[in-house]
Amino acid sequence: MWYIIYIMKQKRKRRAKEHYVNNKEFSQAVVDYVNSAVDARDKDESEPTITNYIGECFLKIAEGLSHKPNFISYTYREEMVMDAVENCIKAIMNYDINKA
Repeated sequence: MWYIIYIMKQKRKRRAKEHYVNNKEFSQAVVDYVNSAVDARDKDESEPTITNYIGECFLKIAEGLSHKPNFISYTYREEMVMDAVENCIKAIMNYDINKA
């Protein structure tokens, strides 16, 4: 009997979530990108490309949201995820760095 209680008291180890994005690191990466893009615009240079980290975070966020119950049965879920990533890339300059 004590063995069962002991097993029940043991804490389960949680798996690391595959779609996890660290908010602080992601926000700092976006702020850095927006600042460098604004500097490039001021100097009449071409804007830098977004970093791989930012792109991966956009993909993780969109992929995680696509697993919600209201989207799980969509047959075109992969296309929806890629459209979401594209929209995030288009709208990255709307990020308010003062609120970050």
